[in-house]
Amino acid sequence: MAVAQALAAVLLLGVLRSAIGAPACVGSSTQFFGAPWDASLVDAEQESDYKLWGELVGAAVLFNQNSGCVQAVQGTYGPQVPATSTLGLQASPGSGTVLREELQLEDGEVFDYVEYKAHNCIAYLKLTTSNGRSLAVGDADAELSLQSNRPAAGSYLGFFKATLEPLDAESAAAAAAPVPTEGTTPLLGSGALKQLQLVWVRDCATVPANEEVADPVAPAVSAPAAAAAEQHAELHVPEDVPAVAAGAAAADTDALSPTWGDQAVMRSL
Repeated sequence: MAVAQALAAVLLLGVLRSAIGAPACVGSSTQFFGAPWDASLVDAEQESDYKLWGELVGAAVLFNQNSGCVQAVQGTYGPQVPATSTLGLQASPGSGTVLREELQLEDGEVFDYVEYKAHNCIAYLKLTTSNGRSLAVGDADAELSLQSNRPAAGSYLGFFKATLEPLDAESAAAAAAPVPTEGTTPLLGSGALKQLQLVWVRDCATVPANEEVADPVAPAVSAPAAAAAEQHAELHVPEDVPAVAAGAAAADTDALSPTWGDQAVMRSL
């Protein structure tokens, strides 16, 4: 009986994925921005949600007013069976006042522009859509350099990646351990969001086979900000996010298998 139920679930997921349609092709991404990198940070992503459920249909950002930092982002994926996944900490004892702002996308609307201010954390974050609507949290007047990133024409936000603060020493040790040659290192726990990356995608049908993919747009940094940045460790780019080099073909996300790790919410089918 259990085997039959498992097979039925697999078949149902296959039907749902066929109905949703293949995800778009990855075009480029922002750099990881936020806190300086540390070996104890835990890598996290929503690529598996994007591949399993479909396009991003909404997003939310949680901002801790006590610390003045973004502590989590949430993405909702799939028009048929929406599923919400969280990168970061939704709430914890003593976490302070947390402000949550969200925006549900309309038909044909996508996020295609990001602005942010960051130093030891993300102090300000604003996502703007193709319809001119925006989702913003934090201190827009903070005395930090305003960074921005817009993808190439026809590209838009596909999904989020992040690095998270470990919840405990055991989690920190697991995150800092060498990646095994076989199997995977279990995700033992994750805390507040420390760094964020936006992955831009585009419709695969619009990408000619011989088209070159543009490098990710590097945000402009003012001279004072550049000098300050030299005093911090470089931002972390996990090894599973290859740099997009000029002349490289657009990566097909169908070549990347979904994982069933630490997913926040998947609504019952």
